[in-house]
Amino acid sequence: MVGGADLNRMRRPPTHPGEVFEKEFRKPRGLSQAEVARRMGMTANRLNELVVGKRGVTPETAVLLSALTGMSPQFWLYMQADHDIWHALRATKAPVKPISEE
Repeated sequence: MVGGADLNRMRRPPTHPGEVFEKEFRKPRGLSQAEVARRMGMTANRLNELVVGKRGVTPETAVLLSALTGMSPQFWLYMQADHDIWHALRATKAPVKPISEE
């Protein structure tokens, strides 16, 4: 995980974990999305939405990806958190008065 301050300085969003899974794990092994979805017990549509970035990694999905790839569930969740926080930092523009200033 990169961390809030570092994410704020990044110009390009962190890579979505679905893209990492697709490029680093599924494609190099020559597995179809349908085969991977079957192994994970999910629909091919759900897996495809994850791979194209339309769906995020949930804790359940992180456990399934971990079992499939050998990477920890935290690996997948931290990547998703970095991706989500990067987008939230850019979408949230309302000024917030810190509690410490009261």
